[in-house]
Amino acid sequence: MPDAPLGGYSCNLSSWGANSNQYVTMLSRMNFKSANLVVTGENYNVSAPLATIASHVAGLRSWVVDMEFEAYTAPRIGNAGLVTWSAGGYAKFIEGFVFTLEYPIHDVTSLRETVGGTIPTWRTYMPDLGVWSGSYAAKLSDTTAPIVPSVANTGTGQTGAASPPTITLVYGDSATDESFSGSIITESTAYMIGRGQVAMANIGFRGIGNPTSAGTAPVWPGGSIGLPLWTDGASSPVGPITLASKNGARTFVGEDGFITRFSLACAVGQPVTVSIRYQGCGTLTTN
Repeated sequence: MPDAPLGGYSCNLSSWGANSNQYVTMLSRMNFKSANLVVTGENYNVSAPLATIASHVAGLRSWVVDMEFEAYTAPRIGNAGLVTWSAGGYAKFIEGFVFTLEYPIHDVTSLRETVGGTIPTWRTYMPDLGVWSGSYAAKLSDTTAPIVPSVANTGTGQTGAASPPTITLVYGDSATDESFSGSIITESTAYMIGRGQVAMANIGFRGIGNPTSAGTAPVWPGGSIGLPLWTDGASSPVGPITLASKNGARTFVGEDGFITRFSLACAVGQPVTVSIRYQGCGTLTTN
């Protein structure tokens, strides 16, 4: 058969995770759209004295993949979305929202531990304390007052009230609606007003403590969200991630890894989308 460039129609995320873990579940609840895999090889200048052209030696390698999905295997638009506050807030004429989780990483690549042990050629990493945040865009109401960022702590709570408010971000309409929720402080408000246009607001918030994922089939498995699943030495390996094309004839297989960034966007007239950055740990093989 003649050789030809690979078409996007033949590409897929064919597997992610193992043993019905978090990543297996997430893949079963999303529709793969695209991936951008970046593999980096380090090198070091080891030029000899008096050399006139540099010499280099190869170092360790690392990989990371950014992936895009539609939420649900049968994608839905975001017209079932909903934003609610437990107290205060502004939730009128909302056009869409974004929910984001981020985890910093540490390089924990180590020397081999025994004579004859495996010599590392790929870097490995671990996640640390996560943060979550979000924002939403809305039209301004002519009867409801806008809001401003939370006040400094006055001794009665994070927002100057008895307790910080809880925000709930609904992105699915199932038997139990899929959503993220948690306590927040409002950290930014932007208002755009002008002749010949609808007055708009963009409200940003920062999460306090662990958010909750809920619903019949939430993209992030239900419950309190803490660290992403990762191979910490006490648990079973996360399992490989396989980007495949041409019915599996061409593959990239990452040995291990974990999520460092997760973002879900829900807008009234667009598919609900998910963006994920997955930090690779250990080897990446190609076929």
